[in-house]
Amino acid sequence: MSTLPERTVMLAVADDTIAALLSAALTDEGYRVRTIAAAEAPAALVAAEPQAVVVVGAGRGDPLPLLDALRSTPETSRTAVVVLSLHPHTQLAAQASGNVHASLMMPFDLADFLEAVASAAAGRPAEIRLLAQPLETDTLLRRAADVLAAAERDVVLRWLAGARRAGSLAGRADIDPSDFLNAMPRILNLVVLGLRHRRPPEAEAAEEALEALDQSGETRQRIRHHSVERVAQNAPLAETLAEYHLLREVVRQRLERDLAAEEVLAVLPKLHALLDECARVAIEEYLRLGLESARAEGQGQ
Repeated sequence: MSTLPERTVMLAVADDTIAALLSAALTDEGYRVRTIAAAEAPAALVAAEPQAVVVVGAGRGDPLPLLDALRSTPETSRTAVVVLSLHPHTQLAAQASGNVHASLMMPFDLADFLEAVASAAAGRPAEIRLLAQPLETDTLLRRAADVLAAAERDVVLRWLAGARRAGSLAGRADIDPSDFLNAMPRILNLVVLGLRHRRPPEAEAAEEALEALDQSGETRQRIRHHSVERVAQNAPLAETLAEYHLLREVVRQRLERDLAAEEVLAVLPKLHALLDECARVAIEEYLRLGLESARAEGQGQ
């Protein structure tokens, strides 16, 4: 049995048979399971227990409105979600949501499901730390964060489409587009939270924007994960860097839809500082991976 008793999993799964099987397996692992019906207003229920893991299952209908409601509600924005998908396009859209910890295609292996829930139940430390930091005193920055939080999935999917047209995905049928979504949605989610919150009072003035907010290094690990994938796909550093520049452009375009031109200009300095920090870490990690690979090849000769 798992060593994680008393952790709650909320099942929003319409298929009663699947819900019963998952509930039994989770209970055996030591979780407290609550089944949520569509009519129960799941977002409000989750707000009362934000540390729970939410499982949204196939057959429940479109899961995206619930994902958006959870992500855009402050009380549930740190809630980790596991999505069970019947269709590839649903899985891709779910992956593009910054609050989705894992998206599994049906049918799935029960061990994979339990592993995804256990990983989600371990917490989202970077988001929790960011949410604990003081709110930005600049209400415009907070409004910009709200705009991007509501549009995260659209931003990520537009970014992915741009990368497929212009980047190393173009003409590479061997690369699964969903691989690009293993880290980037959660990186963007941290950038959004970085807009909404300010560095802690004890942070050194010289600290980089994201590192001041997330001193555990988890943000770096997410960026590193993206760099690892790009190195494995033989993507040159210039293309990886271009992907972060593309993200900056897509985010700016999205802000221009909801904010006045002068408001966007006022938001860009902090936004660019956060995104530039992501790009800087990506370059460092890419170069470090290259050095490690070169050393390994040298030792093997």
